[in-house]
Amino acid sequence: MADPDDAEQQHLSDRDQTTSDADQTGADLDQTLSERDQASSDRDQRAADRDQRLADSDRKGGAGDRVEQANVAQRGRSQSAEDRAQSTDARQEATDMRHANATRRDRAAADRDAAAAARDRLSASIDAELELLARQRDEDTWAGDLLPLDLAGRLAVHLKRAAETRDRAAAHRAAAAADREEAARDRELSARDREQAARELKRESTDHLTGTMGRRAGHVALQREIDRTARSGEPLVLAFVDVDGLKAINDTHGHPVGDEALRRVARCLMATLRSYDVVMRFGGDEFVCSLAGLDLAGARERFAEIRAELATPPGHAIGVGLAQREDHETLEALIARADAALLDARRAALEADGDRPGAGGG
Repeated sequence: MADPDDAEQQHLSDRDQTTSDADQTGADLDQTLSERDQASSDRDQRAADRDQRLADSDRKGGAGDRVEQANVAQRGRSQSAEDRAQSTDARQEATDMRHANATRRDRAAADRDAAAAARDRLSASIDAELELLARQRDEDTWAGDLLPLDLAGRLAVHLKRAAETRDRAAAHRAAAAADREEAARDRELSARDREQAARELKRESTDHLTGTMGRRAGHVALQREIDRTARSGEPLVLAFVDVDGLKAINDTHGHPVGDEALRRVARCLMATLRSYDVVMRFGGDEFVCSLAGLDLAGARERFAEIRAELATPPGHAIGVGLAQREDHETLEALIARADAALLDARRAALEADGDRPGAGGG
């Protein structure tokens, strides 16, 4: 028959190993996140260096090279944003892991405390038996008889067992205290990770340049709108918006002017559309907007107002592609159709008027 004490020790040992493995996984994840953050920072620095070289350069006839450098810098920033989004997800995973580890440690501490209490009860029982044996020994000695051999042997065994039991109880209490300290440390690290993940999520939720939703948070909001309108049965139009000639603006007037053009378009979109319409920066010069409760005709009227507002000095033109949600259509498919509608509108505008290369509408 297996010794219950051995089974208990194995259970606690297995739990300790699981907790230790989780600790190592958390440490490895911390190292990975640190390296990824450093890579993102390095990539951002290279992009900033490219921007500075473009700003300092006054070479003539180098527009093509400058545009390519700007594109490289933008791709670097996009990759950094994607890396940071993955880091945020990984930090949330680390937070959950550490919280689970703290819970395991608390349970292990409770188990060890329970084991220590059980051993205390066993020690008390052994003490009572020792006291009985001692009285029997004293009575036998007082009667002038020799101490029976079996009594002496039992007394020695019980004394040894009592000492071992007390030692194990003390060890369990010490391990339980250590578990609680580690659990507190895990919770502190978990809270730190949760705060950092929240800061990163907030930073990612808003595009730092335009003030619109960032792509990651915007995708979540757009999917929520698709799900909601699918349940309610109301129409939903998705708009794919492109700022006309942004590369030419950057090349001719510099990136600060191009950035201001992006900000003006973003402000106009957010001011003219309703507060609950989603406005997301999709790429460098592209935005995606959702218009719930409107059909294509209603969306065209709304963007006619936006175009009119943007036409006022300094004047910025936009291209717009519109697509109305179809039953069971995914967000990716809807965005692709809106993008295709923008391209179709641009081709139609080019055919109608070659002097207006950026004009187009859904």
